[in-house]
Amino acid sequence: MVNFRQILKSSSVYTLLAFLPTASRILLLPVYLHYLAPEEFAIIGLNTLLSALLPLFMTLGLESAFARYFFEYKSKPNLLSSYFSTISLSIFFISITIACIVILFGDIIFQLAFKNPYFTFYPFGISAVLFAIVASQNLLVYAYYRNKQEVKSYTRFALSLFLSATIAEAIAIVVFKSNAEGVIWTKLIATASISLLAWIILFRKTGISFDKRFLPASLRYALPMLPYSLSALIFASFDRIMIENRFNLTSLAVYNLSAAIAGITDSILFAIQSATYPTVYEMLKNNPEANSDEISKTYRIIGLAVLLIICGLIAVSPFAVIGFLKPVYVQSLSILPIMLLAYFLRYLYIVFVEPLFYFKDTQKLPWLTIIAGATTIIGNYILLPVVGLIGSAITIIVARLLQLSLTLYWYKRISNLRFRLSYLYPLMAFLGVFILLAGFVNTVYANVHWLVYLINVVPLLVLGLFVVFYLFAGNIKSLITLNFKPIRQQL
Repeated sequence: MVNFRQILKSSSVYTLLAFLPTASRILLLPVYLHYLAPEEFAIIGLNTLLSALLPLFMTLGLESAFARYFFEYKSKPNLLSSYFSTISLSIFFISITIACIVILFGDIIFQLAFKNPYFTFYPFGISAVLFAIVASQNLLVYAYYRNKQEVKSYTRFALSLFLSATIAEAIAIVVFKSNAEGVIWTKLIATASISLLAWIILFRKTGISFDKRFLPASLRYALPMLPYSLSALIFASFDRIMIENRFNLTSLAVYNLSAAIAGITDSILFAIQSATYPTVYEMLKNNPEANSDEISKTYRIIGLAVLLIICGLIAVSPFAVIGFLKPVYVQSLSILPIMLLAYFLRYLYIVFVEPLFYFKDTQKLPWLTIIAGATTIIGNYILLPVVGLIGSAITIIVARLLQLSLTLYWYKRISNLRFRLSYLYPLMAFLGVFILLAGFVNTVYANVHWLVYLINVVPLLVLGLFVVFYLFAGNIKSLITLNFKPIRQQL
């Protein structure tokens, strides 16, 4: 049986470090919104979107294959080093190939996809391609250090990227008054410099080799991820592209602010997932049935963390947006609660999709995102002209719901494991009602600031009352004496 305390201890460090990219965006968001025009902020958002999506194609899912097969070679250091080098070189050559294709057809793609004349392939598309090449390799570096439990190396790498990019961007905006183009290239140069140094250090340790025998199994695992990645691209980006085409950059800036705030939840959820899945995989490998309680407990802890983040963001956002930002951004408060509700479904999807990854049943993943992507396209075409930006947020919920429903169906077919989330289901439903109420008040009574502040705090208060009266009921003495065993049992 795996020790639950050890799970929390080993995963917490990686969770915090994986959150650093989000921390950088949070720290820079007030700088963006204060010093840059909404149009410049929207352009940075589009560029960031492309930079995040291109690695999906440049890796072909091989970084996921490495994370999965890492444990097959964990006890054989030489074989593991050779496997890492092979996957890294493969990703590099694929990245260069994809980059050449995108550069060749970049102008045509941008003219078809984007309406605004300021967002052009040169310089914004080129910078996104170069950043994606760097990010593709960094995904593998993170996976290597995390799975080997090399906390110091992981910390140095993550902190160096965080500090260099954040400080460089802040100086570019505040000191040199750079526009969107200057900020984007500054971040790229800072990130690439640190990454290149990290790659040299790591390859001096592992050596450089290429063994094609590793590729067949890895590609069989990874290639089904390609349609999955294509559908994910549509799922994640189509709303922004439609808003840019149908409205203007100011509307996109408002939507991007809502997405940036809501995205904090996704980033933390991804960080927690990345930090815990090596331990969860190991428990599944050793004895799935015996460890099912510990796995369920881990997922319940993650669920409570997600709910806390969502309710906290809803409570804090009105004070920040109304009190400190330009009036044009107040509309984002109408969109934010609906976007955050979608992360209830996102969390459940992550819980129940994990067995598909572990049992190598990845051929079903494309269908999950193909349907979600198609729903995103249809929903935006129908709702965006009718109800505006809120229509895109509603479409996200519908797409997530369909994706989760299919995931649950396949999860029950391929695995006898049943993750027990117990109290989280009614708690999510109860909080959802108050979150929808907050969205209604933010839309209809946007000018009644005291009411907006009050209603948006309610979900956090409800969650706090639940924690106190359900989880800590009868355990106050244990809490005071720092005896967490009864509380862990309740969780």
